[in-house]
Amino acid sequence: MPSSCQYLSDGPITHKSEDLFNRAPFADRIAQTIATRTDPSSIVIGIYGAWGDGKTSVLEMMTETLSKYENIVTIKFNPWIFQSEELLLRGFFATLADALQKTLPTNKEKFGTILNTYGSVLSFISLGEAAKDIGKSLSTVSIDEERKKIETILEDEQAKVVVFIDDIDRLDRNETHAIFKLVKLSANFRYTTYVLAFDHEVVSAALGERYGQGGQEAGQAFLEKIIQVPLHLPPAEEISLRNLAIHGVNAALTHAEIKLTQTQADTFLVRFIDGFQNQLTTPRLAKLYSNALMFALPLLKGEVNPIDLMLIEGVRVFYPRLYKKIHDNPSIFLGGIEQKYQYGTQKPDDEVGLLLRQSIPNLTDKEYLNIRQNILEPLFPRVSNTTYANDWAAKQNICSYLYFHKYFLYAIPSGDISDVKFNALLENFHTKETNEQQSILYELSEQNSIPKLIEKLRKSEEVLTEGQARAFLYAVCENTSLLPRERGLLLYRDTWTQASILVAHLLKKIDKKERREVALHLMSNTDPVNFCIKCMSWIHLSKDTPEEDRIISEKDEEDLKKVLVERIQYIDKITPLYKQFPQDATVLYNLWKMQAGRESVSKRLVDQFNANPSEVDLLIRCYASKSWSLESGIPLRGHFEKHEYNALTSLLDVDYLVNNLQRRYGAELNDSQFEPLGEMSDELFFAYQFMECYTQAQKEKEEKENIENNPTKE
Repeated sequence: MPSSCQYLSDGPITHKSEDLFNRAPFADRIAQTIATRTDPSSIVIGIYGAWGDGKTSVLEMMTETLSKYENIVTIKFNPWIFQSEELLLRGFFATLADALQKTLPTNKEKFGTILNTYGSVLSFISLGEAAKDIGKSLSTVSIDEERKKIETILEDEQAKVVVFIDDIDRLDRNETHAIFKLVKLSANFRYTTYVLAFDHEVVSAALGERYGQGGQEAGQAFLEKIIQVPLHLPPAEEISLRNLAIHGVNAALTHAEIKLTQTQADTFLVRFIDGFQNQLTTPRLAKLYSNALMFALPLLKGEVNPIDLMLIEGVRVFYPRLYKKIHDNPSIFLGGIEQKYQYGTQKPDDEVGLLLRQSIPNLTDKEYLNIRQNILEPLFPRVSNTTYANDWAAKQNICSYLYFHKYFLYAIPSGDISDVKFNALLENFHTKETNEQQSILYELSEQNSIPKLIEKLRKSEEVLTEGQARAFLYAVCENTSLLPRERGLLLYRDTWTQASILVAHLLKKIDKKERREVALHLMSNTDPVNFCIKCMSWIHLSKDTPEEDRIISEKDEEDLKKVLVERIQYIDKITPLYKQFPQDATVLYNLWKMQAGRESVSKRLVDQFNANPSEVDLLIRCYASKSWSLESGIPLRGHFEKHEYNALTSLLDVDYLVNNLQRRYGAELNDSQFEPLGEMSDELFFAYQFMECYTQAQKEKEEKENIENNPTKE
């Protein structure tokens, strides 16, 4: 049974510890400025941000900071719950009176009487009540006098009132105007600060309908007279929003008990980033997408392709009108493109293109291509003129007529480190104990910030002192488990590689007299050994490098390699390298061969394969090339080609390998040329390609021998 369902709440956070978007410093700064302000006059602060962007969360964090000041009284007023201007005015002063009575009990009676009277009179005036009612009210109380009484009490109590007013952008035009009139003209008491949170464009448009020539500009001009400190909410970082969405995706998959293969996970991530990242603009959208999957994945588990479902749900959340067009026009998306020609030239838009532009007006050409190439074409291959059916039905793809309808049934972990934090790290890291250093690295790892740390350390290599370099050198080597090893075409830029370069460069910062011993210690004790090999590739320099430019001497390099080979041989006795380090086995075996000779490697492999013949497939796969799609970056099944064949047979006798494969696969291997490569198992696929290379090598060998035995006569 699925685990208990936990949808992501759309409500605000209540503590700064829950801040995922680095807004806490922003909230703290505003709150501290309010609390320490010496000018007693009323002030109005505006917090501008789109719906769902986290304005209420910022107000909550400000409240948390202000709670540390004893003289601050915070009041939250939500105008959305009052359905008329009269109720809004009465509700505001009733809320104010209630809060002040609780906070300032010595003046409880005064506040209750004064504020309720004040609010009643204002509501009468605002609504144009009968003259006798207004006269009666004004004959017993003076608004100005009551205002002064309120201000006097606040001054005597040395209290400051901070009023938070949220959800203004949800009000209608009249209510929106009423709340601003209330703040500016009716409730601008001394010692009082108003913090108003709203969507600037929505409110400007609503106000503009009442003032000047109308429109947003008129509303903006009105706002400028009311809001004295306009502040725009800092944008949520792209990676933080993405992390929030992906966290929700993982939670939804776990809830549905769906486990993706690595290829499926890579495919989804690439498609999500390319297709939807530019639309992921607010935390609300990230949560909306996560909650959509939390509902859809368990419901359709086993009925549809999970990757296609997650992507089409993305269309529903981020491009709802396009989603409806797809739902309403299956024949266009499933039946291929009806090409239209005029005088021999294809028109710029086919039916799919027209639907796309209709559903999302004002698309730029770049946006159009992005949606088409990164969303529609992967989901519906015939959109790109693909006519063959492939195995769409077998994979339960949305582009299959059999499955299409089922799909419609229905921080700060930002990965970055601020310069201030990084500079403090540079200054203090080397002064801390080893356990403290490790705690720092674990914290950065939890924030997905290790890649950024390595990147910044690389850029700071030249300014590091020897003490700093030594500390980071040991810390990296002792915490390699925290180094992510990203996959893809640009492997030079992955964190693992950059960290190994950093190790080599930091080693050069160590006094030359100590480098050998430090290097030997690290290469002897750093795990895993394949990371040491990566470091060694950057420590090693060509023979013609001047001695003063070398990290360590050529002789010391050889000593390091001997240490590494001894470790490799020891580790291989426990578990074969091709099992432990399939991604790096070729490099490990090559170093072993260079240092200890081919016979040493060959003998070990033969012993292992004699005991477990089928493990030859694992070795061959280690030597197969790695490949990724140029269009998407998705990893593909590699190929075993001539240079890989040569590298493998330089370790192990080719006849031994051929006999092993023929003995185990027999006729299946010989007949595999008649079987489509895409339907082969990986083991048979690479075995077949190895044998093709072997056949070609034998043919070339025979041709060469014929030429040598029968030279051309002049």
